[in-house]
Amino acid sequence: RQILQMSTTEETTIELPSAPKSVSINYGFLKTTRGALKILQLVLGVICIALASSFSYMRSDVQNSFLVAIVLAFVLTLFLVLAYLFNLEEKYGCPIATSDFIYTIAITTLYGIAMTVNFVDNSNCLGVNSNPCQTIIAGAVFALFNTIAYGCDLLIMCRLITRRSE
Repeated sequence: RQILQMSTTEETTIELPSAPKSVSINYGFLKTTRGALKILQLVLGVICIALASSFSYMRSDVQNSFLVAIVLAFVLTLFLVLAYLFNLEEKYGCPIATSDFIYTIAITTLYGIAMTVNFVDNSNCLGVNSNPCQTIIAGAVFALFNTIAYGCDLLIMCRLITRRSE
């Protein structure tokens, strides 16, 4: 509190905002299985983006949709990792765990659909010895790995929810 004198007979009290909360990083999250899976999802996401965005002259609507899905997944997963690292749920009461659960269900489904459609659309590339075809198929394979990583994350969350409800 700070008191300012306006004149000789009046006093006004002004509430100054409190100092901002200190920033603390929860490195413990990265040591958990879920934290390691989130980092794996980010790494696989970068690889998928790199593979899907190359050879833009050959990109079809299916590959554009695939690229949108993996970039969206990467950005939202990065946001979730930062939210867990900075303890936003504890500091501000944000429902990060609930949002993460719903997001993981949606993104696992989206990744699986995008990967499957990319495989089907590029099935004519199987066995073809050209860089664009190999890159597109490699992107779909890494998307398969990332779908499995998201699925494992979802399975762990389901088990945690089941344990809490008992």
